[in-house]
Amino acid sequence: MKNIRLTVILLMGALLLTPVFAGAQSAHDWVEKGLEYGKAGKIEEAIDAFDKAIEIDPNYAWAYNARGFAYGDLKRYEDAAADFTRAITIEPNFANAYYNRGNAYSDLKRFDEAIEDYTTAIKIAPRYAKAYYARGSTYGSLGRYKEAADDFTRAIDIYPDLVPAYYARGMAFKAMGNVDRARADFRKACTGGIEDACEELKK
Repeated sequence: MKNIRLTVILLMGALLLTPVFAGAQSAHDWVEKGLEYGKAGKIEEAIDAFDKAIEIDPNYAWAYNARGFAYGDLKRYEDAAADFTRAITIEPNFANAYYNRGNAYSDLKRFDEAIEDYTTAIKIAPRYAKAYYARGSTYGSLGRYKEAADDFTRAIDIYPDLVPAYYARGMAFKAMGNVDRARADFRKACTGGIEDACEELKK
């Protein structure tokens, strides 16, 4: 009889505790865990964590955005773009998801689509320096150096410590034959620790 009572007590305890433990890790918790894995370079584990977040909450835009970023780390750019698209579908004003999808499109050499996404990110968040920088880099890849230089200038205006933008703008000026402005930017970038800029100054 004592054993039967003990079994009933244990079963009741399990029933009471199960919802607590089941809810202990929310979708947000799994995203946080995934981000920690990502910082540690454990990308596959990060994706597994983001998968669990999405299983719990299929409309959690940040989980798709985070998983897309992890796919990008693995160079799975099509998968990354699909996840960013899902995040955007859920949250149409998600500037970071547009920026991230732009990066995925750029890696896929789909430059026109990348520019469109960076432009949308900028419309949503007008002081998004990294989006200007990324769009400028994409313009540069297409040989549209004036537009590239303008975007790098805008990025620098917003965030003067964005040292790579000085180097990138210097390369755009160099391509346009504006040697003096190019060298001024290379000096700034070289001082900021960009070795390629220092090499440009030796030419």
